[in-house]
Amino acid sequence: MSTRALFLVSLAATVTIMTALAKLNEPLRNGIATGGVTSLELARTLDRQTEVLASWKEPELLRLAFSVGLDFLCVLAFILTMALACAWIGARVGRVMVYGLLIMGVFWTVQNVLLAEVVFGRQSAVAAQMIYCCALLKFTVMGASVVYVTLAWGMVLARSLFQR
Repeated sequence: MSTRALFLVSLAATVTIMTALAKLNEPLRNGIATGGVTSLELARTLDRQTEVLASWKEPELLRLAFSVGLDFLCVLAFILTMALACAWIGARVGRVMVYGLLIMGVFWTVQNVLLAEVVFGRQSAVAAQMIYCCALLKFTVMGASVVYVTLAWGMVLARSLFQR
């Protein structure tokens, strides 16, 4: 499979998985968990984590469990998509971003393992802090990689348009 084909397949998988995760997250939003699963990821303390979990009943908790499981696939799809995009750009910053994405993948996976533990009733203050820190790293690197790829590809497109 060519790099371009692999990129397109991983991009389609990323969009599909993220769309499914967004749909799963909708019923998890309420007055306490305004961000749905993100509220759980950013619950910095055991008390806040318990409060968020208590705001969901069994149907929502089942959605949460499925969402956490599906998020393991999202780790792979998103990192592959963004790493291929960064490598395609080829600049030194792109190579550094690929390493950042790989490190983020480790922390994202740790976060998902800890979230799975929480879903199955094994909560702790240390886990709440670790989930929070992993989420901050994940969201930061995700945002930076999307901004980098968007700007870099925009510059490539602009150059090609102005050179005609």
